[in-house]
Amino acid sequence: RTWSHLKALCRKHLLADDGNAIVLAIKKNLAPLAGARELLSYLHHNDLLGDQPILIIDDECDHASVNSLSELWDGTPRMKASEIHKQIVRIRTEFTSVFWGYTGTPQANCLMASDDALAPHSAHVLESHRHYLGPWPVFVTHKSRIVDPCVVTDFPLPSKGVDAIKVLKD
Repeated sequence: RTWSHLKALCRKHLLADDGNAIVLAIKKNLAPLAGARELLSYLHHNDLLGDQPILIIDDECDHASVNSLSELWDGTPRMKASEIHKQIVRIRTEFTSVFWGYTGTPQANCLMASDDALAPHSAHVLESHRHYLGPWPVFVTHKSRIVDPCVVTDFPLPSKGVDAIKVLKD
C-alpha cells in the first residue's frame, strides 16, 4: 500500500525535472526489499529511471546480503539461497545497477563465489582515524584499564526461576 502512494510521488518528482533523483533507504527485510523492487519495476517500465545505473549501497554487507545457504545463487530455482540474498540479487540483476557494500568484517564477502552478483570485484581498506578504538588498543595498549570480571561468592546463585524471583524480592 505504501509503495502505491510512493509510485505517484516518485513519478511526479522524476517528471518535474530531468536532474531529479530518488533515494530509497530500505531495511534488509523481505517486505521492504520486495516493495522496493516493485517500485523500481514501475519506474523502469514507465521510463522514469533514465540512463543512470541504480546505486545500491549496502551497509554491513557481510550480514544479511551474503548467501548463507549455498555457494552460488544464479537466479534459477534449482539453487539454494537465503531469501534476503535472492531479493537483493534480483534488484541488482534486473536493473542497470552498481552494488557498493561496506563492512568492518569483509571475510565472508571475500570468500563468496566469484559468480555471485554481490561478490566484490575490488576492495579498499580504509585507514583508521585517530579516534578509532579497536581490539588492539582495548586489549593490549590499555589492558590495565580493563575491569576484571568479578565472581559472586557471597550467596548461592538460584538454579530455578522460582528461587531467582525469591532472591530478587529479598
